Amino acid sequence: MPIWSPMAQKGIPIGVAVVGVLAFLAGLVWLFAGAILFIDGIDDTDAMVAAAVSTVLGLAFLLFGLGCLKGWGWVWTFGVVILIISMAFSVYSWYLDDFSDAEMLSTLVSIGIALVILLYLNSFKVKNWFGKL
Repeated sequence: MPIWSPMAQKGIPIGVAVVGVLAFLAGLVWLFAGAILFIDGIDDTDAMVAAAVSTVLGLAFLLFGLGCLKGWGWVWTFGVVILIISMAFSVYSWYLDDFSDAEMLSTLVSIGIALVILLYLNSFKVKNWFGKL
């Protein structure tokens, strides 16, 4: 399977470009969050686990964002997986904050954004861009 998309000649769908850029930015935010969790929770096992997961998710989102812009077919599947993992991690972060009301809004927003992206990734045009039809 080629690393380039069969739709590369027709140009990237604008929504995929937006998702790619936002995923890249989200990767930077996840990396920053991982660094903060690492610094603040050096003696807390839960915080260290959260820091490690945040760092891995940050790198994954950076790769997903780049892959969206390049049209790599395998990135579609990779993106679906990391979006599901990020939703689970958002709930885990909420758990770490003892299900606080302040963290609940952040959790709901991040899950909502991930769900919208998942729905978009399953549209005909996007699957066609990634060669998944």
